[in-house]
Amino acid sequence: NTTVENGTAATDCVGWTGKMSIDRKQAIANARAAIAQQIQVKVQAMDKTYQRKTTADGETTTGSTFESVSKQITQQNLNGAMPRKVDMVMIEDKKNLCAMVAFSPQATKELFNDIVKAADAKLDPQSERALYEEFRAQKAQGEMEKALQE
Repeated sequence: NTTVENGTAATDCVGWTGKMSIDRKQAIANARAAIAQQIQVKVQAMDKTYQRKTTADGETTTGSTFESVSKQITQQNLNGAMPRKVDMVMIEDKKNLCAMVAFSPQATKELFNDIVKAADAKLDPQSERALYEEFRAQKAQGEMEKALQE
């Protein structure tokens, strides 16, 4: 179960080979890749929100700034994504080693601040709070959309 209150987390599982060191590294690497994808999705959603807000204020902006910034910032901050839990799980009667990687709430806020700063976005405090809530909420929205498509 991939949840960290007010944080960002991802979980991935690999088939158990009996080689704990290798399986653990692979599960953690896959979970880190998944958390990086989440950040990209969150930044894209944040960018759309930001565009709506600047358009409402009569200003024009482009989404490419946030997108390119998110890739750079994600790579710099993935070291802050720490393995929180590694467990053996039975999936379809087969052993799997699963790892959950997460950013703490503080690290999630720092990541958000780094993205906004690197994007050189000029935000009033109310817009910044709204954007941060959009950034935090994006994972739940993505899960809901995925469930509706199934």
